[in-house]
Amino acid sequence: MYVHPAFKIDRATALAFAEARGFGLVIACDNGLPVASSVPFDFVVDEAAGKTRVEFHFARGNALAELAARGGRWLIAVGGHDAYVSPDWYASSDQVPTWLYQ
Repeated sequence: MYVHPAFKIDRATALAFAEARGFGLVIACDNGLPVASSVPFDFVVDEAAGKTRVEFHFARGNALAELAARGGRWLIAVGGHDAYVSPDWYASSDQVPTWLYQ
């Protein structure tokens, strides 16, 4: 996702947000196809190695359970509050709708 430089946050802030939320969409690839599931998770920080690991639980029947056994890098998308902003909210008529999100 493109993030305008004015809205970039640092890694520590993003990890703190995700850790406080504790729930997100976990995404992996299986033969080039995305596989995803919404799950609760916990962070495990290995400060000596400078790494952060995420632990989560899947039911045996979840397609991600088999992929988890193989290991690898995954993506976790963590959402917070969001809101629609109508162009009618602006004084100028040349505005477009947008979505604010955390």
